Amino acid sequence: MKNNILLVKFFLAIIVVPFICSAAAAQPGSSPRTFNEVHVLRSLMQIHNAQMTYSATTGNSNFGSLQQLRQAGLIDASLATGEKYGYTFVVSTTPWIPWTPTTPGSPSNFTVTATPRLYRKSGLRSFYIDAFGEFRGGDKNGQPATVSDALYDFDLCTRGSIPDNERCFVDVLRTLHGAEMTFSSTGGNGNFGTLTQIREMNLINQSMSTGIIRGYSFTISTTPRSSGEPATFRISGVPVIYGSTGVRSFFIDTSGVVFAADRNGEPANQDDPPLEDCYLSNEICAVSSMYSLFYSQSAFAQSHGSGSYGSLNALLAARLVGPLLASGVKNGYVFTVTLIPSTKTTPASYKIAAVPQQYGSTGVRSFYVDKNGGVHGADRQGGPADQNDPVVSEY
Repeated sequence: MKNNILLVKFFLAIIVVPFICSAAAAQPGSSPRTFNEVHVLRSLMQIHNAQMTYSATTGNSNFGSLQQLRQAGLIDASLATGEKYGYTFVVSTTPWIPWTPTTPGSPSNFTVTATPRLYRKSGLRSFYIDAFGEFRGGDKNGQPATVSDALYDFDLCTRGSIPDNERCFVDVLRTLHGAEMTFSSTGGNGNFGTLTQIREMNLINQSMSTGIIRGYSFTISTTPRSSGEPATFRISGVPVIYGSTGVRSFFIDTSGVVFAADRNGEPANQDDPPLEDCYLSNEICAVSSMYSLFYSQSAFAQSHGSGSYGSLNALLAARLVGPLLASGVKNGYVFTVTLIPSTKTTPASYKIAAVPQQYGSTGVRSFYVDKNGGVHGADRQGGPADQNDPVVSEY
């Protein structure tokens, strides 16, 4: 179970980084109730992503309780208690029933409700999400929301301006990148999926599956694995109305690097300038990069044989990471990959460490990940973290 754990975390790219724009944090002057509701929605998406990963990696297609998700390192300890941000979270699961000649089968499912512990004080709205990944709910007078409630249209990105659209579309691209890497590792046999296929695996939501979001339209093209060459994908996004919904065009491929340029509404490509900015904190973006490296090592092993892992330069040559991350320094962190060869009794492995470039200035916590998945982190005074440190909850 642990070999491919947390495959949606950059979903993950980043399990909710792609859904968290800088506007996600409550603005100054917002009420505690509003602050709670924003973070509750983020937590619901975190649970949804964790369930997708749990189902894909346990091998039985079923979903887990909060405690099972915690034991798998997919959610943090506070969320696993079912009490967080002034809300009560309840998870219900329905197991997969296989088809037989006499009994119709049915897929597994799960539901998650989030209800204010103190109605009107800790929160006003109740929320619901299931395997389809769509929010439902509203003001239920303190009662749980259900699948019968209206869809709750909530965008963690600020609506309206061209900069907002562009910034949030970049996060959409990173979500799509994480979804593709997860598809390849869990159901694609090393290949990548169409928009329809990654939606069918619930790796993206319904709005994203339309190919039009945040004032941008995008297309996905894939090349299958063949003759020892790894599979690839390319995603290109252009403004729906150039100059009105957006100016720059964007491009991303298996390397995870976003390229961007003003192309007068025409598609961008890998020859355009790379966009290596990060709209979140250095620490959260370092966690995001650690999951990218984890996905990349899984993809590298699939292309080069089980037990084969790559250095940063090898991952770059395979177009699984971008040049900035391959340099070992990104977003104020220094990344190192240690390859561990196989022995007669143990298979090959790897360790990845990230430490602040300037402790206390560019970051405080150090981070660690290996082939078991789950990014660990702690304040190590600038020294390396290890597998004994807590699993971090940031996506």
